[in-house]
Amino acid sequence: MSRPSPILNQLLSSCDLPALPSAVVKLVNLLDQSNVSFEQIADALSQDAQLAASVLKTVNSSYYGLSHKLSSINQAVSLLGIKKIRDLTVGCSLSGYMKKTAAPSFDPVWFWRHSLFTGSAARMIAIHVRDANPEEAQLAGLLKSIGALAMAVTLRKTYTVLLQHRWQRIDQLAAAEREALDIDHAQVSAAMLEAWRLPAVLVEQIRYTYNTDAAPPRCQRATHVIALASLAGDLMVDIQIGHTEQFFESAKRFVDQAAAWFAVDWSQADRLINAASDAAFAMADMFKVDVGDKMDYDKMFASFDITHVNAKAAA
Repeated sequence: MSRPSPILNQLLSSCDLPALPSAVVKLVNLLDQSNVSFEQIADALSQDAQLAASVLKTVNSSYYGLSHKLSSINQAVSLLGIKKIRDLTVGCSLSGYMKKTAAPSFDPVWFWRHSLFTGSAARMIAIHVRDANPEEAQLAGLLKSIGALAMAVTLRKTYTVLLQHRWQRIDQLAAAEREALDIDHAQVSAAMLEAWRLPAVLVEQIRYTYNTDAAPPRCQRATHVIALASLAGDLMVDIQIGHTEQFFESAKRFVDQAAAWFAVDWSQADRLINAASDAAFAMADMFKVDVGDKMDYDKMFASFDITHVNAKAAA
């Protein structure tokens, strides 16, 4: 943005905005050092007993599928590595804020569905394209829409008016935010992460989610991962809530963009969505949030071939 946004200033100065725990701040700062050790990371995280317990519980959950339970943070850091622990720690520390009560028309189930679906899809896409960091992508996807929650919490009356339209796609909500407030939730999310001193590459791939052409060359591919994951989030929400007709359009948008950015074909897209769905429900269980019953994504995709999707979307 070329000039400071009054709305952004209001949001960032709000007492409702969460602060990262001191242990997380220390952890992030340690990662700026070139010779940081596993022991230093484990010691920093262990300073917050509640957060350390939450991280350890998450690592031992079905999401990571470990063959045996870990009993210490040192083991978790050694097994997962420093960057994975950083991303996991930030996610665990913010999960409480993501359950915060917001504007009356803000749907927490929709928010969690889209956040978890986008985060899990980002990880699966990053694994598929190989030159993106899966854990970083997952964290970016998970937190990409936290700005919408911040706006709904801080700008309750104003944001309630925006939400009354019941946008079916999250990029439509972002466009409405920009028109009404001169800023969208992804830009707010990026500013929040920047204020928490999280890595610039993480901030930038979120900031340009809805304007990928403007992303700096160094992070454009990572931004494409998050933008495509957001389209996957729309698609999976459509399936989850039974928007069959909307699914055709969402599927076409996802498949077309996946092909354009990463040469992903229809069968690969099918596998990505199924894997992301499984991961999203594992994450929902991990964070103890209700996103509804798991739908049969494989059956839904098998019901339509790409020709059918193209025909319905064009009709």
